[in-house]
Amino acid sequence: MATDVSANTINGTICPSMNDHLDAYSAYQRHLAICLHFSSPSYDATKYNFKTRGKSPEAFKNSPQAYWFDRLSKKYNTEDLTNAFVAQCIAGKKWGGLHESGQAFEKTYLDWKKRSDALTETFKTDLLALQAFGLCSITSLRDLFVIVNGTPLIIACYAQKKIQLETVCIVDTLTGFIVKSESTVTNTLQWPDITRLIRKYQSFLSFDKEKFKAILLEQFPV
Repeated sequence: MATDVSANTINGTICPSMNDHLDAYSAYQRHLAICLHFSSPSYDATKYNFKTRGKSPEAFKNSPQAYWFDRLSKKYNTEDLTNAFVAQCIAGKKWGGLHESGQAFEKTYLDWKKRSDALTETFKTDLLALQAFGLCSITSLRDLFVIVNGTPLIIACYAQKKIQLETVCIVDTLTGFIVKSESTVTNTLQWPDITRLIRKYQSFLSFDKEKFKAILLEQFPV
């Protein structure tokens, strides 16, 4: 859960056991649930407490995946493992990083953790990048949502990898710009996939709304 708020939470719900370690089978179930969360339009892993169908415990025990999940469950506590699986999915790793080497899996997670641990600075840096993006004069909040190449400017900026996904999620949480922009979007190829990723990631993104709202409005007044 990307946050610089000191609490073990999922979408605002305190999870006191997140520093514990899952067993291998539970780690496998959590991996399935998070992959399904990001791939399915309707499934919400946090709402259903990471419950989903998969191999039976006996079938899992005898599968090639068992060793991989056993190693991960011992290396990461529940919170870190959850975050590691989320990091793979938002990075577009096939099957949530299941086919990655241990080194590649770890790098994706550490890249995510670096952004998350400095979420305030990531956000501030991205707001400056937004201000400098394109040929437009971007001075107010509404300028971030002007349609550029068929999508709101902030989405166009993200699509060009100028800003991080976390920043787009935060701005949408604070403004609801995705719903408000639906009727004006013309780039219907990118829009559904990007906006679904944003909405899915928001379930795992915790931040101080009042703090980030103040930062946003300081940079881009209404």
